[in-house]
Amino acid sequence: MGDLSANLYSYPAGTESYNKVTDRTELIGKLIDGTIQLRKPGEKSAFIEGKQHGDTINAILSPSEEIQVEINLTNTPISGGLSVTLAYIGGKQALNPADPFTPHATIELTAFVCDGCVTAVKQQLLRFAALDFPDDSVQETHTDSLLKLAVKKYFAQYSRLSESPDVARSAGNNWERVQQMQLLYNEQGVYCAEKLIYAYTGGAHGLTNTSYLLLNTHTGLPIELPDLITPDSIPALTTRITNKLKLQSGLEMTDSLSANGFFVDVVRPNENFYVCPDGLGFVYNSYEIAPYAKGLIRVSFNWNELSGLLNESFVIPGYTYRKQ
Repeated sequence: MGDLSANLYSYPAGTESYNKVTDRTELIGKLIDGTIQLRKPGEKSAFIEGKQHGDTINAILSPSEEIQVEINLTNTPISGGLSVTLAYIGGKQALNPADPFTPHATIELTAFVCDGCVTAVKQQLLRFAALDFPDDSVQETHTDSLLKLAVKKYFAQYSRLSESPDVARSAGNNWERVQQMQLLYNEQGVYCAEKLIYAYTGGAHGLTNTSYLLLNTHTGLPIELPDLITPDSIPALTTRITNKLKLQSGLEMTDSLSANGFFVDVVRPNENFYVCPDGLGFVYNSYEIAPYAKGLIRVSFNWNELSGLLNESFVIPGYTYRKQ
């Protein structure tokens, strides 16, 4: 009994999990007396509603008013994972409330909270949620107050636009900011979360940034690339990333990346990486190795593709099991 948060993943049949998903739905809700109800943040109607019977949940999935699908979910206990919940805040503010045609700003923020975690882990989750927020936000010690302060600062900045009569009616001054989080791995002392930020403050297009928090939950310390890949394997990993990107882009191994719209010919591993049960992936945000038109670039590998490069002192999630 209590609050719940969940991510609903969907992807075409045949897509391997280390290549991530094509669609994700964030859900929050409650479990009361065996009845589960999950909804999208900011919405009132149930997205999933059903009853729990032992380890099974029989529910109705309602992606729209016209569609209802019966589903059966299995409640699988997390082994060695953090007990996290998803905090949410959202709002909308008009630039000039007296004008019915005025532009407006919207904001939706989510962040993971772990009330029962050790202090070091709590601080890591808070710092991850606070990245890209106003400077004084990092002084907050609770996620809820952090999100509230971020919304307050966002609307205050937007309100300052109304001081200029030239912008009060401009449709280009509709602002939007979204921060979404999802769990990629949360077992065996390894925690990996993804944060996606989208921001639009006028202009031709908004900007999207995706980042990751990868933690050893026993120590609260970040898991870094040398913990997963041996230092002398970096050149080989660089070659595999470069070749995998060429393959994803429909290029031949002899083709040049820079001759096909990229900024570089060799793609090195960066610090923006994630782990999930089936593999390891690197994410390159817009303008990092290619123009905005290329979008976010994700290069992922299953653990077997990294054979010979892995640091054996690190227990790769699920890898030992798959080798047996």
